[in-house]
Amino acid sequence: MSNIGRRAVKRQIRPRDVSRAQAAFVWALLALSLLATPTQAASQRAILWEVRGAAEQPSFVFGTVHSEDPRVLKLPAPVRERFDGADAVVLELALGPETITSLSQAMYLNDGRTLEQLIGSELYNKTAVLLGEYGLPEIAWRHMKPWAAAVTLSTPKPKTGVVLDQQLHHQAKQQGKTVVGLETATEQIGYFDRISMDEQVALLRDSVDAHAELPELFAQLIDAYLARDLDALVALNEMQIARDETGAAERLMAGLIDERNKTMIERMVPLLAEGNVFVAIGALHLPGDNGILSLLKQRGYEVKPVY
Repeated sequence: MSNIGRRAVKRQIRPRDVSRAQAAFVWALLALSLLATPTQAASQRAILWEVRGAAEQPSFVFGTVHSEDPRVLKLPAPVRERFDGADAVVLELALGPETITSLSQAMYLNDGRTLEQLIGSELYNKTAVLLGEYGLPEIAWRHMKPWAAAVTLSTPKPKTGVVLDQQLHHQAKQQGKTVVGLETATEQIGYFDRISMDEQVALLRDSVDAHAELPELFAQLIDAYLARDLDALVALNEMQIARDETGAAERLMAGLIDERNKTMIERMVPLLAEGNVFVAIGALHLPGDNGILSLLKQRGYEVKPVY
């Protein structure tokens, strides 16, 4: 962030406003794996997979849903057993304070422009009403990037701000485990910052138009996840992607899933070589021809469902 941007943020946003915006934004950003479509659905109902390679002990890959629903946060016994027994835990991001701060700072424009200037008064007023319902004052979104506002409005209003991935990070630290992130905050944000301003505005407009349907959509997503039904998750997401007639969502999600899978597998393989690793990533990174499970098999690993 430039010095000008830092001064603008410090002048306009109080610390308590930033913390509330951070919680909403980080929750939303983590939820984006539920808004992408794998190439091909998985045929087995499983969210926990054993991965065997040359290491003496197997590792495990767990598909998460980035949710704070209590039913999701309570790990099933087979998952809890493998998590507690692992030597190291691997997440999409190591969710320490620096990562969360980097993610939240990336929400804001740093050149003096405002969200209203970029999206127009009509869409801004609709966006403002909805962001206000998230408990955010205008001072916390006045300089938001359009994609950041779209991401925030694409997920339910957070209550605790602690989703499954964050809980796993905290519990792994409590148990003294090594915690490794497969990506950096800068890399994740890069997928959003590289899309055009027109596409950002299109994504925001779609988030605003579909916002009333969000509770029902996420209820269906959580039900499908608890049933370990990746096919149902894929079908729901295909329906959501099809809503965007501009193609912006499809192009963005191709990066957020397929491109990220390639990066994650390259960084995951050396960790799996150590054995007894618990990998927790968004469930929709797992299935499909370009999914993590398929990529692991291509690398010679034996992959089988556990739960």
